[in-house]
Amino acid sequence: METLHNWLAIASVGLSGQRYLQLSEHMSLAELLALPASTLQQIGLTQRQAQLLCYEASAWVEQALQWQAEAADHAIIPFDHPLYPPLLKETRQPPLVLFVKGDAELLRQPQIAMVGSRSPSPTGRKVARQLAAELTQSGMLVTSGMAQGIDSECHLGALQAGGKTIAVINSTLDLCSKQLLDNLDEQPIPADLLAERVGITVTDVSITLLELELAGKVAVVPGGYIRVRST
Repeated sequence: METLHNWLAIASVGLSGQRYLQLSEHMSLAELLALPASTLQQIGLTQRQAQLLCYEASAWVEQALQWQAEAADHAIIPFDHPLYPPLLKETRQPPLVLFVKGDAELLRQPQIAMVGSRSPSPTGRKVARQLAAELTQSGMLVTSGMAQGIDSECHLGALQAGGKTIAVINSTLDLCSKQLLDNLDEQPIPADLLAERVGITVTDVSITLLELELAGKVAVVPGGYIRVRST
């Protein structure tokens, strides 16, 4: 089994599980991480990915490990871990690591995904909550995206039925927020430049910035985003 440090390092540059499987036929993660930036580009990594992996990944790895150590219910599940869901590995771009906040053992249970509109009708909300409750009572674990609308109703239905539920978020939880806030100040910065600076995809940065904006921690101004500091 590869070390968690190695998994985090390669995950920090946005390498997908499928790309890892291709590379693993020829070398281990340790061997991959030992390659110089020029060789990394020759085997298919972008110039930015190669630079991140060689010179900047260690800071992100330390932040991730610190996040895991902060609470007993924080866990990082790498691609080769027994708790990593087998069906997730078969998707087009499976993540190399999963950041889990809660009971990681739930990943072993049979799951059913429920998603839907963020602006459902009252009937849609009722049906989603009822269906989620019935599925929970039948022994299934409801998994959704914790978004407003149908997703939230599914989570609530599962909980009200006395079960548990999994919320899948396309970011590294508190870690991503901390990275962005640490790189924001009174000078505006565009989302794409911020993504490049912290080594996270623009999509993940945009989602996290929206969450931080709703929480009143960042603000959109001409030129990009700034950090809002409490007085």
